[in-house]
Amino acid sequence: MILGLCGSPRAKTTEYVLRKALEMLVEQGVETEFYTVRGKNLGFCIHCDHCIKGKGCILQDDMQGLYPLMEEAEGFIIATPVYNGGVSAQTKTVMDRTRALLTADPKAFRGKAGAAIAIWGSQLFIPFFQAADGRAFRPPRMIPVVAWTDIGLICAAFALALILAQTIMLLAALRRGVFQALRMGDRE
Repeated sequence: MILGLCGSPRAKTTEYVLRKALEMLVEQGVETEFYTVRGKNLGFCIHCDHCIKGKGCILQDDMQGLYPLMEEAEGFIIATPVYNGGVSAQTKTVMDRTRALLTADPKAFRGKAGAAIAIWGSQLFIPFFQAADGRAFRPPRMIPVVAWTDIGLICAAFALALILAQTIMLLAALRRGVFQALRMGDRE
C-alpha cells in the first residue's frame, strides 16, 4: 500500500494533485490510502522523550490513527503546499511526530519508497498555472529582464554617498585637530 499524506490545511490544489497521483497508481494496480491533515487534531512534538522510554507518544491525538498506516505502508507520497519557502506547519508536525514511531522501531521506514509533491503559487502567477483538467493552456514565456541602467544608477548613488560621507568625516577630523592630537601622542 502507498500512503498519500496531504499536508495542506485546505482542500485545494495540493489535495487535488495528490489525489490525481494516487489515482494514477490505482490505475496501475497499486493499492493506495489517502490521509489528510485537514481538520485533524495534531499537536506539536514537545520533545519530552516519552517515546524514547518505549511508551509511545504522550500526545493522544489524531496522529495515533496515522501511525498504523505509516507502519503498513510500503511507500509514501507526501504532498505539501509551500509556505514561506518550506513545508506547511501541518506537514512539519507529522514529520516531527514520526519520532515516536521510529523510537519504537528504528527500521520502520527502511526500504520504503518515498516521493514528494510541493505546490507553490502566488497571486501573480495563479492565472498562468492551472492544476485542473480541461483544455491545454500554454503559459506565456517569462523572460527575465535585468534593469542594468537602474542598477548602475543605484550603485553610482551609493558610491557618491559613501565618498561624500568619508569626505565629511575627514574634514570634521581635521577641524577638530584629531590628527594633530595623534601626532603629539606619538612624540611622548
